[in-house]
Amino acid sequence: MKNRLALYLIFFLPFFLSAQVEFEKHIFHDATTELPYRLLQPKNFDSNQKYPLLLFLHGAGERGNDNEIQLVHRVDLFLKAIQSDQYPSFMHFPQCPKHEEANPRLSLYPDVNHNSWDNAFAEPDFLEWIFSQKK
Repeated sequence: MKNRLALYLIFFLPFFLSAQVEFEKHIFHDATTELPYRLLQPKNFDSNQKYPLLLFLHGAGERGNDNEIQLVHRVDLFLKAIQSDQYPSFMHFPQCPKHEEANPRLSLYPDVNHNSWDNAFAEPDFLEWIFSQKK
């Protein structure tokens, strides 16, 4: 088990640490709530231009108030895309407080298991598709 954890940290920690440098740390405050979040701006931000906003919602395991753990899953994919000139956009990563209860719905797909996002993110046209969505 310790060997697995060490290998996991060796492989994923560089992605996690590099992502931390690029994402601005913020905390939203109102009368009763503090909500930590990270924000990634377009590489060549121009205040006169409009940009899409992508909202990344994490799973239950990333709840807390450290404003870091919500960046664990596939942030590198979005970081590279948004920091390139191909997909200029804002990316917002809020972090749900640890004490908040949620009523998630779990959908199981045959042969996919729990982490179905890995398959979605691995699709060759995923970024093109997600950045082409407009309202």
